[in-house]
Amino acid sequence: STSSTTHPYGAAASASSRIRFSLAVEVFDTFAPHDYDRSCTDVTCHRLTPMLAYQIKQELNEYKLRDMAVHPHSR
Repeated sequence: STSSTTHPYGAAASASSRIRFSLAVEVFDTFAPHDYDRSCTDVTCHRLTPMLAYQIKQELNEYKLRDMAVHPHSR
């Protein structure tokens, strides 16, 4: 059996939980539709070729190798 703990806002989680949900609701202002285009007509996934996918993968791997902060125990 796993132990259970109580977190802020009354959310309970077991000792093995990795996520928690808050009961607090936050509302933020955003742009109106005429100020900010949310359409997805020209997005990378619509023009993704095998070569572009490879380049993105290489760039991400380079970032992970050289720039991304990694906990010492995760290396």
